[in-house]
Amino acid sequence: MATAIHQLSFAAPSAGARRRLTRASASATDRHEVLSPKRRLPLRKVPGEHGPPLLGALKDRLEYFYGPGGRDGFFAARVRAHRSTVVRLNMPPGPFVAKDPRVVALLDAASFPVLFDTSLVDKTDLFTGTFMPSTDLTGGYRVLSYVDPAEPNHAPLKSLLFHLLTHRRQHVIPTFREVYGGLFGRME
Repeated sequence: MATAIHQLSFAAPSAGARRRLTRASASATDRHEVLSPKRRLPLRKVPGEHGPPLLGALKDRLEYFYGPGGRDGFFAARVRAHRSTVVRLNMPPGPFVAKDPRVVALLDAASFPVLFDTSLVDKTDLFTGTFMPSTDLTGGYRVLSYVDPAEPNHAPLKSLLFHLLTHRRQHVIPTFREVYGGLFGRME
């Protein structure tokens, strides 16, 4: 049986051995044409419904928390019923916590790129659903995650945060691991 010994070399490769750099990309689907912004697909009405203003939201809340299949079953039932992974529904917790629970849910990775098109999606005061905490918690300011990318303050704030993160990465990442490492271990 022959054994191969591999040696690692950290020296730069010689000019003849250099290879052309390629950019790697990954997607949840092997069909790249799904994610291509150049392809114009016919627009369809988003399937699903929100139901009556209060009753529809309460019905969806009950199905989400207490229905058969749990939370995953709630979304799977909508996908089966409408034969689409983009559906209209009321997002729990509903009317007594969030002022407007009506959402369009994107339930697969192929439909996510539309979220980055600010001409199609208004992201003002939205981050993780239909609830935005009071600005009293942040001194009257909206944090970056709730500022729409089309607003003039978004780009400078994002640039500042990435600049700070880049220059303090030797401190931020180890501190994050130290503080949250135990928490994530307990959660699992």
